[in-house]
Amino acid sequence: MNFVAALLYAAVRDEVLAFGLMMKAMFELNWREVYKDELIMVLIITKKILAWLKKEHKSVAARLLEAEVILEAQLSSPIMALFANLVPLEASLRILDRFML
Repeated sequence: MNFVAALLYAAVRDEVLAFGLMMKAMFELNWREVYKDELIMVLIITKKILAWLKKEHKSVAARLLEAEVILEAQLSSPIMALFANLVPLEASLRILDRFML
């Protein structure tokens, strides 16, 4: 959650606005579900990613399935951090943009 808060602040450079956006993300967009013990939202997002891969990038999806890659295990941390822990700030801000939309 700290990655999301930091991204919001980096995007708007205003603590009050960043806090308001964080509240919107947590309650209106229901992002708090990502951080619950059951990780239900992470599972839902991962299933959507796999469905997208199967549709748009069949060879990648086939290779992941063949290698028995557990996407939930691989993507839980990046999803929780909106990929801010893996990609440069500019890319993270674009991901944040898409998420907030």
